[in-house]
Amino acid sequence: MNANAQNKIMVAMDRSEEAQKAVKYVASMVSPENTQVVLLHVLKANPWRLWGLKKDPAFAEDVKNGLADWEKQKKKAMNNAMEQALASLTSQGFSPDNVEFITLEGGEGVARDIIEEAKNGYDAVVVGRTGTSQLKDLVLGSTSMKLVNKLHKIPVWVVGGQPKGSDVLVAMDDSEGCMDGVIRSSGILAGTKGRITLFHALTNKESFHKYLDGYFPPGFEEQWIKSATNAMNKAFAKATDELVSRGVAKDRINTHLIQDIYSASGTIYEQAKKGGYGTIIIGRRGISAVEEFLIGGVSKKVVHLAKEQAVWVMS
Repeated sequence: MNANAQNKIMVAMDRSEEAQKAVKYVASMVSPENTQVVLLHVLKANPWRLWGLKKDPAFAEDVKNGLADWEKQKKKAMNNAMEQALASLTSQGFSPDNVEFITLEGGEGVARDIIEEAKNGYDAVVVGRTGTSQLKDLVLGSTSMKLVNKLHKIPVWVVGGQPKGSDVLVAMDDSEGCMDGVIRSSGILAGTKGRITLFHALTNKESFHKYLDGYFPPGFEEQWIKSATNAMNKAFAKATDELVSRGVAKDRINTHLIQDIYSASGTIYEQAKKGGYGTIIIGRRGISAVEEFLIGGVSKKVVHLAKEQAVWVMS
């Protein structure tokens, strides 16, 4: 392993096409010179339905042989998947010395084992939207969703489909947590090539009146919008300075503020879709820190909507 690698990224692997697409995304997105990629596979337990038959003398030998064949085929398929992933990385300039394979015996469950391994100095954990179970598209209980919900100290990248392009949309507010997310992503962003848009969406008048009408004097809405706009411009300027100070070229960075929107999550997704952004960066939580360990409503909705983009959920 190359000791000079500055960023350490884990890709959660199984035999699915989604896992391969996640690897291809990483290979095309990050700098191969200063990134260490760990391809992690967690072995799942044998099919539980067979354990009862294994104890039955009439079927014990057949089940034993069947399980042995099943394990052999599964291992072969996984080895092929790992080799395919390595080929995707080396084709984009990664040295084999910067790619590591880790296989864990399933213990506490796939998500829990990934979370435990993630404590070993990773800068991000990458996972496809779906794995070998195609019925789970980020539904509650899927490995991807468990990681997004529970891995609250390390960024999680959820890769949907095959994201196109290297442009990045950074969804921001003016909170400290959001700025921390920008700073945490800067080291990796410095090694990417696309444009980086710092983006914020201000709520519309209907939403404003729904919650505040009757409680504040006339003209307060305009004052609030002006104040919020000024605050975001300052946040944009600070985020730009932070990115530039960490190696991101200033001419790659631009800002975009939209007013009079109804749904923050919908607007972020539509902006990414229409603007051709392959990556969305969003904070786990923003101004509200009530859900300290749970992903916030806007972030979760963006993850669900972005089926053809990669979403970096920053902690």
